Amino acid sequence: MTLVQSPPIPEFNICAAPDLPNDVQEVLRGALLALTRDGAAGAVVLETLYTDYTGFALTTDADYARIREMMQRLGLLGETAV
Repeated sequence: MTLVQSPPIPEFNICAAPDLPNDVQEVLRGALLALTRDGAAGAVVLETLYTDYTGFALTTDADYARIREMMQRLGLLGETAV
């Protein structure tokens, strides 16, 4: 029996350090977004991360707002985190 189900949340994220040069960020972003299970190398990488992963999607900070709100309600974040 399910009482409440949350909306889907992003599971696996990769963040870049603020001082990582933009051109390096773009190369990494492009490589990750290009990974699919259609190619042997992409399938190996995705399978290594998690058996159900099919690829990566571009997200924004706003995609994590619900998670931060939930964590703050549970007292898991400081006052300024949201």
